[in-house]
Amino acid sequence: MLLYRQTSEAIRGVAESEYGSYSGAFGNAEDFAMKERPILFSAPMVKAILDGRKTMTRRVFKNDDSKRVGSRNFVHVLHGKDASVLTVKQPADAAYAGFNYSTSVQTSAVYFKCPYGQPGDRLWVRETWGITTPYDELRYQDNGVDCGPVWYRADGSLRIDERSRADLCYGRGKWRPSIFMPRWASRIDLKITGVRVERLNDISEDDAKAEGCTSTVEILSEEEPDGTVHAVDYRGLYAVERFQDLWGSINGKTPGKAWADNPYVWVVEFKRIKA
Repeated sequence: MLLYRQTSEAIRGVAESEYGSYSGAFGNAEDFAMKERPILFSAPMVKAILDGRKTMTRRVFKNDDSKRVGSRNFVHVLHGKDASVLTVKQPADAAYAGFNYSTSVQTSAVYFKCPYGQPGDRLWVRETWGITTPYDELRYQDNGVDCGPVWYRADGSLRIDERSRADLCYGRGKWRPSIFMPRWASRIDLKITGVRVERLNDISEDDAKAEGCTSTVEILSEEEPDGTVHAVDYRGLYAVERFQDLWGSINGKTPGKAWADNPYVWVVEFKRIKA
């Protein structure tokens, strides 16, 4: 009990030194234990992770993210884009985003806990997958039991062990949506190395590359009579432009999430944990 009290007081002290006083915004000591969560990725992004090109993901910041404290008016203010995001610190190694905002009544701050985890936490990737045909007509439920060979649509690979090799005679069944992938079938584990919040449009060229997007820009130059060469134009797409197209293909039709809406996003940095 004494250790818990000391830990809670230490967390409160760090939080208050960074953000000022708060009312339970940083939760209890249990909140800071390392956790494991699933996360969905599309096939191209899974391939980018496997290739080592993707070490970052952006997910739309939601007003209902857990651990929100402060004025109820904040939801309205966030939609109106009048809130300014603070630099996200890591008090006691927890991933919280702090926002300053003003209303006609007061100027205050509000904190949100990152729903994807904090540095040190792990994510296991859900992707489009398949198992053998005998399971096609069954409503699959995850009971922790390995159902044998697993196919992965992103790169067409197959995971199998000697115990289930005989099941290959049945062949692959239908492709299953990533949302239904159980933990045992996942092949990619990630460790969170950083978390922050920013506007979607603030992404840099380097971050766009860390999102798995590549630049195909070719600089067009022109030589002057004196022999000097200078750039006059370019063709192709920068990584940021490719990321904008990628974001639009996923979120472009959802109100409030399009590139033009420039929503706040959680930026989650990670590294792959290799067996």
